[in-house]
This record gives sequence, C-alpha cells and structure tokens, in this order.
Amino acid sequence: MVKPGCELNALLESATSASGGLTWKDVIFICGGSNYLKIDKDESIIDHIMNSIKTNNHINIVLANVPIRYDLSYYSQVNKGIRSYNKKLMEITKEHKQVALIETDIDRKYHTQHGLHFNKLGKLLFSNKITQAIYSILCKKLKQSSVISGKYETQGDVREVDGTPTKETRTLETINI
Repeated sequence: MVKPGCELNALLESATSASGGLTWKDVIFICGGSNYLKIDKDESIIDHIMNSIKTNNHINIVLANVPIRYDLSYYSQVNKGIRSYNKKLMEITKEHKQVALIETDIDRKYHTQHGLHFNKLGKLLFSNKITQAIYSILCKKLKQSSVISGKYETQGDVREVDGTPTKETRTLETINI
C-alpha cells in the first residue's frame, strides 16, 4: 500500500488495518516525510508508531527515519526536531527485534535543488536501502526458522521412466518454514 502525501498517523492506521492476514514472512515499510512532522507533536507520532509495533508484533516492520531538510538551516528548530525524532526511532529499533531502521541521512548532493526531496540519485540510493533492508530481514528470518526437510520436489519438465527421474529432471531442496 502506498499513500503519497498521507500523514504518518493515518499511514500507521492504514498499515495496522491491512495487516490482519500478514505473518512474520511479511514486511511493512513505513516512511513518513519531514513535511508532516510537527516538532511539538513528535511524541504523539512516536506513540502511534509504538502502538503500531505492538499491534503488529507478528510482522517485520521497516521504519525510515526522516532526512534532514537542506532547505532549512542545520540548526533550525525543524532540523533539531528531526534529529530528536530520528534518535527516538533508533531507540525503538533497539527495543524491538522485528523492527529495522533505514537511515535516510544522505548527503546534500542526493537532494533536489530546493533541498527538501530526494533527486533521482537520492531516490535510487533510498530504494536500494529499502531493498537491502527487506532482503536482510527475510534472509535472517529464513535462516533462523528454516528446517531442511530432506525432501525433494521436482521443477520443470519431469520425465520419469518406471518411476525413476531421468537426467532432465531438476531437483530442489524443500525448505519447510
């Protein structure tokens, strides 16, 4: 589910309502933009994130922190609030094993000229970080909970002669999850 321009609280509510049939094999990716982060209300957002994590403790969750706004001074109240918010997200990920964090603090050169949004290279870098995070989580989960059954199944064109597979049969190890 993608909801461009959606406030983070509404996004979290949508993710929670859609997560009923999901399992530990699934990943919810939550990314809220800095244009909706209110400095004086980040505790409320953190509370919503915590509630979402508790409700979805059977699902892997990937959070993206909020990038510094290059259209504002590094020392602006907004950027101070973003750094504070990102620190809280880091603490959350340390406390919950099913939650991972993608750091979006990338160089200025990966942002558009106005400094708020990612440029083409920034989007590519960010999408690679998302892919790596999801791949890493699912591979760890697979390794942690996989049991090799020793059974084999066939794939592709199977030709058997008297119940015995011929050389053209490819076998795959079955992993029970």
